[in-house]
Amino acid sequence: MRRLVILGGGTAGTIVANKLRRRLDAAQWQITVVDWDDVHAYQPGFLFVPFGTYRPDDLVKPRGRQLSRGVDLVLEGIDRIDA
Repeated sequence: MRRLVILGGGTAGTIVANKLRRRLDAAQWQITVVDWDDVHAYQPGFLFVPFGTYRPDDLVKPRGRQLSRGVDLVLEGIDRIDA
């Protein structure tokens, strides 16, 4: 089995993980996202909070709910990268 680790589960990391999960064979690829917490904030949406379009609670969701089934989430800080 091949392993793919994505460091950071922000918007970019989440999009990449979800797109790759759809394209890579789950029997051959394990995809893991590592981030320090389980809070995903959709930052562009905060521009609309002052205008009443969104409330801050509307823009913050558990990170794990944003990831496709078959993507593992590890809640740890990233200490170093040793390639």
